[in-house]
Amino acid sequence: MMNTANIPDTDTRAQFVRDGHLVVQTGLPDEFHQAVYAKIDEVFDKEGNVGNNILPRVPELQLVYDDPAVAGALQDLLGPGYIMNPHRHCHLNPAGNKGQSWHKDCYVFDHNLRHPRFRWVLALYYPQDTTADMGPTGVMPGQHWYRTISDPDPTKATEREEGLVGAAGTVSIVHFDAWHRATANTSD
Repeated sequence: MMNTANIPDTDTRAQFVRDGHLVVQTGLPDEFHQAVYAKIDEVFDKEGNVGNNILPRVPELQLVYDDPAVAGALQDLLGPGYIMNPHRHCHLNPAGNKGQSWHKDCYVFDHNLRHPRFRWVLALYYPQDTTADMGPTGVMPGQHWYRTISDPDPTKATEREEGLVGAAGTVSIVHFDAWHRATANTSD
């Protein structure tokens, strides 16, 4: 049976359909996020980027996705019994990074963008407070419906950009077909 206690309201669902993303805050304590951040930092220091193995290397991350607010939103958007894709990559955006061009992620085993994935999402977790100067993921609200944009170069694109910022424990749920990019990290 579906747990409806933590499911987004109709306005939040409509915002996701319209804009292609929504923001959820976990109920986990600050100490949890600090510990996860420290463990991720340790993994990067000792092993480098572990690619899709971040969840096995930092199993505490599963608690983020099991959090009632996050699980409720995912269940509402994807349906009961949804599964997590094995692509679980931790993206590091160090100070001084210039950012990326606008792009859509490709589909495993199917690189044809004409095959949209309506029931796929990206769930971006921030274990630390993330501000605009830190180079968060940027999205083009509402452009997940379109195969092309004005220009992949962020300095030339005419569509609106929104940086996905938030306090530690923020999870941005983004439609898989959303145009997105790492923004420039201008922090110290």
